[in-house]
Amino acid sequence: MYLPLAEMFVNPLALFTIALGVGVLTRLGSPAGLLAVVPALTIFGMPPSFSVGTGIAHLFGRGIVSTFREKVCGGLDRRLGITLGMQAAAGVSLGKVVLLTLAAANTSGALIRWLYVILLLAAIAGLFRPHAAPAPTGRPRPWLIPFLALGTGFLTGLAAVPVVLYLIPGLMRLGVQPAAARSAGLLAAVLAYAWGTFTFALGGRTEVLAALLLVIGTCAGGTLGTLAARKMSRPAARSSVAAALFAVCAAVLLRHFGFTTPAGYLLWGAMGIWLLAALVRALVGTPQPAPVAAPAGNDRY
Repeated sequence: MYLPLAEMFVNPLALFTIALGVGVLTRLGSPAGLLAVVPALTIFGMPPSFSVGTGIAHLFGRGIVSTFREKVCGGLDRRLGITLGMQAAAGVSLGKVVLLTLAAANTSGALIRWLYVILLLAAIAGLFRPHAAPAPTGRPRPWLIPFLALGTGFLTGLAAVPVVLYLIPGLMRLGVQPAAARSAGLLAAVLAYAWGTFTFALGGRTEVLAALLLVIGTCAGGTLGTLAARKMSRPAARSSVAAALFAVCAAVLLRHFGFTTPAGYLLWGAMGIWLLAALVRALVGTPQPAPVAAPAGNDRY
């Protein structure tokens, strides 16, 4: 498949396989599964700024469905969500400026790779922590909320890191009620993704066809993940998600040290094995007493 803006070819089967795997990860683990998208694009040879722009467009496509689901359920806090969305969008613009500045200096690739290594390792460690809702840290601190939204938006504009990965837990820790934090955080994320998609596309750094393939793949993978989750224990799900994220982290390190082809095969092979295991589990596994799912609210992202 030829990507005209990035002026490169990409294997659509490999990209779709990884998208399916990401969809399964997000249903079994957390939004941390979405951290595999940008590393996959960079490993396949897409320049960092195009990888980020395409990754944000993919997040926007997924977010539309999630926001519609929240609206139907009647749990959407529009005022807080729009306010946070505007603040996060400002962070996206700032992150984009930094990304393009680094890209002009030919240093954006190394920064994004090391950033994802840190985020992936943190996500792996987080899988084995208790999954209770984050407890508020003392008295509510509403004055910190704009900085939280700005910071999460900055990470999105810099490296297409999902806003919901840190915004919603952060809101809960700052004293926002869990239901309001989830609904407002979801709306804020979609607004930030929409702005990021617009600005990156305006600059010619979004491959729409690749983003569409990612959206279709992750949504289809989410369906498979839901079926597999009903037949997996929590420890087994956490361990398998951690193994998949570790493979992504290893592939990023291989790519950073110049082993691009082994990195691609490692990522593609790991996701293929992961998909096969999830499919087998969904078809022949024994239903568990309590279905495995992401922590409350995370399955919507």
